[in-house]
Amino acid sequence: MVTGRGKTAIEDHFDVSFELENLLETRGKKSLLAIVRGISDMINVSYVRQKEALGLGHAVLRAMELVGEEPFAVVLADDVIEAETPCLRQLLDVYDFFCAPVLAVMEVPPDMISSYGAIEAEPVHHNGSNDRVYRIRDLVEKPKAAEAPSNLAIIGRYVLTPEIFRSLQAIEPGAGGNCSLRTP
Repeated sequence: MVTGRGKTAIEDHFDVSFELENLLETRGKKSLLAIVRGISDMINVSYVRQKEALGLGHAVLRAMELVGEEPFAVVLADDVIEAETPCLRQLLDVYDFFCAPVLAVMEVPPDMISSYGAIEAEPVHHNGSNDRVYRIRDLVEKPKAAEAPSNLAIIGRYVLTPEIFRSLQAIEPGAGGNCSLRTP
């Protein structure tokens, strides 16, 4: 996880709950203690700090050493996506099929596209359809409605490969000093 200043609640959430465990132990609540410990043992979480909010690309770069040479998912916590099949599962299935980076998009009304990154893309035949997978030619960060290449907005789920790190290192920061996920 990439966190920043003032985000210790996130780290605390995934940490051992010492006070609760101590209370359960002193009260002899062994079965509840086992449940609590079982939950905290379900996941190992590593954190990297982003000292300044310099954009999503910069946050991804901060995780480079943890990721290594493996494909990885980027999940933006402020994008809640409701779907019968979880969005990340759908992306992983597409990644497995094409062995290429993939990102989630959704259609938005043209007057809202300036709040998102928009893609210029062509439909790709996948699973008997041409309407859900696209080959991206370009992406534009927060375009004016009249200049948007489409109404397909990038939403906060990505499956990327380590090649993204070299691209991110090669680009200059954009507006406000931010580094986006757009590659050169």
